Amino acid sequence: MTERRTIRAGELLAIAPGYVHQLGADMWWDNGPPVPANETIGPVTVVCVRGVLDHHTCNGGGDSYDDLIKRITDACDGDSRYIVLRVDSPGGVVSGLNECSDEIRRCAKERGKKLVAYIDEMATSAAYALSCACSEIICPKAAILGSIGVISSMVSYAAMNEARGIQVITVTSGECKADGHPDAPITDAAVKRERARVEKFAKQFFKLAGKSRGLDPEDLRSYQAGLFVGGDAVRAGLADAVMGWRELVDTLSGAF
Repeated sequence: MTERRTIRAGELLAIAPGYVHQLGADMWWDNGPPVPANETIGPVTVVCVRGVLDHHTCNGGGDSYDDLIKRITDACDGDSRYIVLRVDSPGGVVSGLNECSDEIRRCAKERGKKLVAYIDEMATSAAYALSCACSEIICPKAAILGSIGVISSMVSYAAMNEARGIQVITVTSGECKADGHPDAPITDAAVKRERARVEKFAKQFFKLAGKSRGLDPEDLRSYQAGLFVGGDAVRAGLADAVMGWRELVDTLSGAF
């Protein structure tokens, strides 16, 4: 089952821009099938991260930070030495992201588990931020990583309403209250305020990823939210090694 999740005006996203679709006046994304349950393979517990990431549970599919925290907590309560986040996600909303990253890192540390991220085969934007909670990031040669940044959209129907002879009056208690309202014109002041918010969250992202990867946040800014493939991601400092799934599991299991 697939569900379309409509994006609210002014909602901040840490998501690969190409995954957000526009149809007429609506902005939306597709949530995929349910996320697989945790799987234990020898000393490894695999926790999947799939689809677009929301703050709370989405009944139609995709994943959420709330659900991920629960799956990680369950994995940490088990006997496995390693917890592998098997990530295949373009990212999602900013809301709840930082708290989720902090919580899964804290949980693993308290229980003495090693967190490893395996990119299978996309971890962009918020999904890459979650991968940075792990001590290592491993990817196959065709994996796509990056899009380190934040995006927000402002949509106005004001000109269309006027052309159709429709008058809409927004009555507010402050000049900022109608920022992002679809029936209000988009002013330069409103864009400036929204840009400031985007920049604030982007700085948090650069700091989080920079600390995890040992990179200067300004170097991450210089990537301009670009995408990196396989070995290019390793050379850019966004991943540690290029390795297939079976090789990673065998390595962690001590087969090599």
